[in-house]
Amino acid sequence: MKSWLILTAALLLPSVANAADYWIETADGKCEIWNDEPPESSDVITWTGKCDGGKASGEGLLIWMRDGKLFGRFEGAMDEGKLNGKGVLVVKAEDGDGYDRMRATFVNGEAEGKATFVGGNGDYFEGEAKGGKASGFGIASDANGDAYEGNFVNDEPEGRGYAILADGTEYYGEFKDGKRHGNGFLIEGDGTIYVGQFEKGLAHGYGRLEDENGLYSGSFKHGRPSGPGTFIDGEGQIYQGTFRDGTPEGKVLVTRADGAQSIETWKNGEEVE
Repeated sequence: MKSWLILTAALLLPSVANAADYWIETADGKCEIWNDEPPESSDVITWTGKCDGGKASGEGLLIWMRDGKLFGRFEGAMDEGKLNGKGVLVVKAEDGDGYDRMRATFVNGEAEGKATFVGGNGDYFEGEAKGGKASGFGIASDANGDAYEGNFVNDEPEGRGYAILADGTEYYGEFKDGKRHGNGFLIEGDGTIYVGQFEKGLAHGYGRLEDENGLYSGSFKHGRPSGPGTFIDGEGQIYQGTFRDGTPEGKVLVTRADGAQSIETWKNGEEVE
């Protein structure tokens, strides 16, 4: 089974805690706006709201032009020159054409609470945010047709969730750091079914795998049947014993469809005398 790292839903906002401070003056020279990157020489910024202590504050409309074209806009509340309160942020997309758009409540420039993000590249997120990142329950999708619904922590699927890929692969179960991890149920696009334990995106622990070759139940390591298990092939023959990297290893009890039994010895994926 292939390793699968599910899509993330980065909210594309600066991290105020780790960002540098750049104060950009509005075109009329009366107000300053905070940003985490230095401005370019062609940048022109206007703000329609109040300025307290020389910093943008209250409700208003922020327009950011670069090279004579719209680079970004924010309509909502600001305090001390940073996004603070409910608002809609639109910024030129770094990945794809068009603009990234976010509707959220902001605290010190970061989304906090319920947020909706629509990316210029087709990404979509709706759910809970904390510190500018998807954290809590949310739904996410991208232009490729991959989608996820469930819990997030720091922009990554974490905890229980449901994911479906464009090729028809579906997974319901537990995630950690954006990967399948814990107990889950997987149906791959080719019809392969796995139910059991995962670790870092791969079948690992006890599980049950059914594919075009037959049915295996037992121990898995790093995505492959390894350890004690039972395999039933397409002709109804049953192999019981130890497996290594997907094939029997050592002494194996074989029960044929007519009930006859024998002991076979396997090594390196082949039956030996």
